[in-house]
Amino acid sequence: MDTDKQHRKKKFGALIAAIVVCLIVVLYAAFYVAGIIISGMSGGLPTVILIIIGVLALAVIGGCIAALVQRFKEIEGGEEDEASQY
Repeated sequence: MDTDKQHRKKKFGALIAAIVVCLIVVLYAAFYVAGIIISGMSGGLPTVILIIIGVLALAVIGGCIAALVQRFKEIEGGEEDEASQY
């Protein structure tokens, strides 16, 4: 039971870290996009910039989720303790 509690604690920590990173990325993208919209920039270039920002934000969030899934697998498999041997 103690190992299960440790696994849940490690998973919770990894989940919180992933949520914080994703939230920071979303807020950064939102403020950047809001700045472009509020400044009144018009034309094709801001649209391209907005698309690039959106794609980059989604890529970071996707990578964060992929890392979280991998971390959960490491925790379940007990691999997180193997790295401390080196």
